[in-house]
Amino acid sequence: MAKRLNIKLVDINKVARQSRLLEDDNEKGFKPDIPKLKKALAKDLEDGSAVVFGHLLPAVLSRKQVDLVVVLRCSPFVLMERYQTRGYGEKKAKDNAAAEILDLILADAVRAFGKSLVAEIDSTNRTPEDVLEEIVNAFGKKNLRKQGVVDWLTPLAEEGKLNIFFGFR
Repeated sequence: MAKRLNIKLVDINKVARQSRLLEDDNEKGFKPDIPKLKKALAKDLEDGSAVVFGHLLPAVLSRKQVDLVVVLRCSPFVLMERYQTRGYGEKKAKDNAAAEILDLILADAVRAFGKSLVAEIDSTNRTPEDVLEEIVNAFGKKNLRKQGVVDWLTPLAEEGKLNIFFGFR
């Protein structure tokens, strides 16, 4: 997207790593120093527009700093496969898939930025080009910014498959 719009691409997690703003939390992995990360990002964004991405977006940018927030959604089964390929441990993979099922990232985005700035897009089994086209359309047309498009919870509950991700019977 950044290439198509000819603007800078900023990975919040990369900024945190490069700025050495991650604190080791033995139980949960690494946790960012949010106030310092906000300052590091502000410096990174001084020179104008950028595509900024990462799940920490609601914690480090304000409503005034964004024109559009896109929450890409994906089937929890596909996510589990991706996490396995990346070598994630089972607990981390299930925790992330559970967050997807419960719409946690979407809820954080809407709470931080408001419905008018947030577009939810299901990226499951779609090409990057197809998803990019939908993002570009949402950027220009506020009526295409919708939430509640994706519901993993209802079908998983109806099929009796929630235990796969939440570990109960």
